[in-house]
Amino acid sequence: MKKWRMLCAFMLCSALALGVSACGDDTEEEPEGEPEAQPEAQPEPEAQPEPEVQPEPEPEGPECGNNLCEAGENPNNCPADCAEENVCEGVGDPCDENTGEGNGLICLAGGDSTKPMDSSCHQICDPALEDEDCPNSSFCAELQDGTAVCIRSNCTSTFESATECAGVGEFGGTCFETSNNGHFCFAAGPGAVGDACTETDECGPALFCLNNVCQNVCPNGSEGECAEGLLCLPVLNSEIVGVCGEGCTGFGSHEECGEGSACFALTIDPPIGLCQAAGETAIGATCADPNECVPEGLCQRISDAEPSTCHTVCDRSQGNGDQTCPENEICLDINEASGVCFPGCVAGVPEGENGCPVDGFQACVPIDTPTNRERYGICLPSGDVAVGGECTFPDDSIFGSCQGNALCVQEEENAETGVCATTCNNWSLTHDFESGCNDQTEVCETFGVNFGACRPRTINPPLAALDPCPTAGDWCDHGILCLQVDQQGTNVCIPLCRLEADVPNEDCPATGDGSPTLCEAALQSDAFGACLPQQ
Repeated sequence: MKKWRMLCAFMLCSALALGVSACGDDTEEEPEGEPEAQPEAQPEPEAQPEPEVQPEPEPEGPECGNNLCEAGENPNNCPADCAEENVCEGVGDPCDENTGEGNGLICLAGGDSTKPMDSSCHQICDPALEDEDCPNSSFCAELQDGTAVCIRSNCTSTFESATECAGVGEFGGTCFETSNNGHFCFAAGPGAVGDACTETDECGPALFCLNNVCQNVCPNGSEGECAEGLLCLPVLNSEIVGVCGEGCTGFGSHEECGEGSACFALTIDPPIGLCQAAGETAIGATCADPNECVPEGLCQRISDAEPSTCHTVCDRSQGNGDQTCPENEICLDINEASGVCFPGCVAGVPEGENGCPVDGFQACVPIDTPTNRERYGICLPSGDVAVGGECTFPDDSIFGSCQGNALCVQEEENAETGVCATTCNNWSLTHDFESGCNDQTEVCETFGVNFGACRPRTINPPLAALDPCPTAGDWCDHGILCLQVDQQGTNVCIPLCRLEADVPNEDCPATGDGSPTLCEAALQSDAFGACLPQQ
């Protein structure tokens, strides 16, 4: 109650504590008779009503639930608006369905174990980079919603599948090697050794479906680990794990496999092949089943835009295998011993001159190594948009809708369209061929292992290897990228090189003062290395 006061005949009333006032009246009454007039008793004053105190109006409160954290709202009175978003902070952190995407991470069920309900934070990746943006021992897998994440290994060895993958499914699972040195448990089926199958997931743990039969896995190169009459064959992409199967002695030894079968060469030294089914479809004819071609052929296609046809199998024990292909075809390797012949072309020349057929396959992509000076390539589907025009990316191809001598380059990250840029030779600084770009105004930016795209120079004049450069991500010259090399923000021109090239150091140019550089695996990439000075 607020204190208040009244003045009455200049005297302060004393009833404040009660909330009322009692004040005398200074007027006199006329006396009756002789007695000395006495002042009449003062009547009890009527209680004065306590003044009504009006509360101060409170400001109008904010509206909760409008997804805005406004003045007066906080996580306690308006959690829907003001609660901090729960996002992943680090790879492997536990998470749940309330964890949002953030920091380049996403919550995914499965974690690092085989328990399907476990969830943890996974790194988002780009499938086009083929695991290059994933840590070692993890592979980039695309989810059903289109997001791709780095899946970390959850087992260590195929031979330990029975224990490491026991909880994967009803029948357990098999630990298979994946790309980027990873291992992952895949659900197994009920099939026993010798049972018929069409896919490996129909076979039990540590079994593999080979030639439509469930077979045991075995230590690669071992002897006596398989049933009588079977060899341990290196049919998996593994240096450690093989599969028991019917073997033969390599290229051309089809008679060892019997009628209706063919010997597909797997290794050169020792010469080991795999007996597999063969058919009667001739070379060049369309096909559907992988094994319906004659023994000398395989049913293959180079892209989803063309039908499968029977192609000649080439012998890679004879040089690079090109000489065992029909005229004007080149040998694309499948393993160290065998390849498949496809029409070749000459990369770096205009459409219509590169040797590709004129039926929508005019993009000639080089596949050569530094020792192959003829710039061989293979023909891929092309579009009709000329250099400089706006293009799209059908079938996720970087060549997109461009003509055969160009590829579609995004001007902005994650853009749905791009611009057609001329393809170029990205190792021209160190090899005896032209870049294909206007060297005065353009630079060949690396896009694939053996090709790039001509783009306007942002650093001009060009800079040499190990020169300081202004902006990380810009190209100093053909195949030389400006990279930040320390925490202080120092940018240096670093030449790229191919780690799997025949002679990788030949990709590396000399520095500005003539000092040599060497190809080092310093970029967390299986394909590209960095040319660094000799120590």
